[in-house]
Amino acid sequence: MARNYQREKEWEENKYKRMVAKIDKNLASEFLNKLDKPYATWLREQIENYLQKNNAGITPRNSSFCLYIYYN
Repeated sequence: MARNYQREKEWEENKYKRMVAKIDKNLASEFLNKLDKPYATWLREQIENYLQKNNAGITPRNSSFCLYIYYN
């Protein structure tokens, strides 16, 4: 059975929000080297904690991230 790339793309666009940030290359490298977990995991946890503290009504682990980091 062949993959339906168009359908996969539509599903991904409906499920995920792409978040992109341009960070100074040296600063980003230093930060990523000091993390003890993948950046996407760390970011998701930070967002969940922030929303819980601010009563945003999100259920933890209800969402996933597709994150792209671009270096200058």
